[in-house]
Amino acid sequence: EINYSFVWTLDGGVLPETGSSIEVTSAGTYTVTVTDVFSNCESSSSASFTAGNPPEFDVIPLTLAFDEQHSA
Repeated sequence: EINYSFVWTLDGGVLPETGSSIEVTSAGTYTVTVTDVFSNCESSSSASFTAGNPPEFDVIPLTLAFDEQHSA
C-alpha cells in the first residue's frame, strides 16, 4: 500500500477514505482510482450498489411445544 495512493468516489464525489478498501454504507456507484506513486501510472474500477430491504418472513410453530407463550 505504501507504493500506491487510493482515491475513492461515490457518484463522482470524493470520499475521505484513502485505504485500499472501503465499507459501503450508501447506495450508488463507488469508484477507486489507484496510482503507483513511483511511476504515476493509474487505474480505476467502479461498482454499483443498490439499497435493499431486509428479508421478511413469518414464523409458524411446527409443534405445540412452541405454540403460544410459556414461562419458566
